[in-house]
Amino acid sequence: MPKVIDANSEDAMSYGLNALSDGKNIILSDHPANLIKTYKELGFNLLTLPITEFQKSGGGVKCLTLELN
Repeated sequence: MPKVIDANSEDAMSYGLNALSDGKNIILSDHPANLIKTYKELGFNLLTLPITEFQKSGGGVKCLTLELN
């Protein structure tokens, strides 16, 4: 059953919602502290990345991916 994870405005503004996940692993910016804490408490495996240079042009983790089908 899906579970809603609330993000505060600080996490949203630091690109915490622009992430990539396969349901167990999450790749996201290293700045959204509250979301990182919540994800860890829920048992997700995290890979946090410094993407501040990409954020300057409006890009987040999901924007930096190439989806292969």
